[in-house]
Formats: sequence, C-alpha cells, structure tokens
Amino acid sequence: MNLIFMEILIEKKPFYKIIELQSFKIKFELKNPREKSCRLGDILVDTEVYSATIKDFACRSIELPNNIIPCRFQLLSLNEDILYLIGKYEVYILKEKSILFKAFNLYRNKDTGEDDGFYLDPVLHTISDFLFLKYESGTICFDLRGNLKWHFRNLYDDHLVSIDSNNVWFENEHINNGEKWAVDISSGLKI
Repeated sequence: MNLIFMEILIEKKPFYKIIELQSFKIKFELKNPREKSCRLGDILVDTEVYSATIKDFACRSIELPNNIIPCRFQLLSLNEDILYLIGKYEVYILKEKSILFKAFNLYRNKDTGEDDGFYLDPVLHTISDFLFLKYESGTICFDLRGNLKWHFRNLYDDHLVSIDSNNVWFENEHINNGEKWAVDISSGLKI
C-alpha cells in the first residue's frame, strides 16, 4: 500500500501546486481567485493526459493583504490509479490519471447559507483493512484498494473515540448521557 494523505494549499502566485507521484505529475491550479467575500475557489486539475476544472471546490484558507484568498483541499490515495480529491462540499475521483468525476457529496450544504467557519479538515484513521476520514458531519470508510465502502452522517458533536476490528465507536456528550455507540465497519450501519 502506498498511502498518501495531504493537504493541497495553493497560497502564492502563480497560484498552483504540482504534486509528483511515482508514475506521474499532477498540477492543481487556482482559477479565478475570489475576493474576500467568497470562500470557494475553482481548481484546474491537470495531468499529463487530462485537464478539467472543478467549480467552487476548494476551501478558503487565510486572508492575505492583497485580498486574494488562498485555497486548500485534501488528496487521498492508496494507489496512483485512484486519487480522491476532498473539497469543501464534494469528493471527486481522479482515476487512471485521465478520468475525473464527482464521487459523492459531503454532508455539508452550500445552498442553505450555513456558517461554514466550523468546517474541519478531515482526520485520517487507519485499522487493518480500512481507512476512515472523519470530518465534523460525517465519517467515510475506504478499503485498502481505495474503494469507498460507506459514508455515514454524524452530528457535529459526535466524536470518534476508538476503532476495533468490527466497529467504529463514537460518543456525544449531549446524547444519551454520553454513552458510546458504534457503526459496523462492514456495512456502515449504526448498531
């Protein structure tokens, strides 16, 4: 397994970042940098054989004196045939460096105008044959071949406390007096 999990931060002119993988290079370029009022950025994904723009994909990071807002997103890969690009609202897959498509939406809603200041970067957890990405309102499970197993919606106060061979354990101090509860690893169902 060749696990890669990194934040891609595009913060300086000319507003792009090149990532060198074992078998190819990939360039991520911020297109149409936004003014202070906007929290999203378009990202051009460019490999040796393919190029596409993902609209409103990257999260705002910090503000600079020139009012250009650098953007960030995460890249997850277990093998270079499948790369997951984790943006603010969606997860895209770049497959075999030439096919880019939206895999699924994160449990965040850009249409409601909710305050996105509390959005957290995903945290990676691993155990035996699975990888888990936990963010403020969901948990995503991948197998070691890079395939999505399930995507479970969490409350903001649900904390991942442990993972055993069968279950992912959570607790929430505001529900059921803080009792732990679990999600079955194989099915993604709450038990």
